[in-house]
Amino acid sequence: MSEPKPHKLAKPEKRLEALALLKLLELSDRQIEAGQVQPAADVLARLRKRYQGD
Repeated sequence: MSEPKPHKLAKPEKRLEALALLKLLELSDRQIEAGQVQPAADVLARLRKRYQGD
């Protein structure tokens, strides 16, 4: 049986990308908790109504 291979460290770009995604998730959570978001269905319904005549 062979030895397990050590995990390679992620490239710096990948780590920065992962950190940026985590920051976006944190911001999203804060916006949800603060009531600053609306259901997508409500937003889409408003947009359809607004642009229905165009």
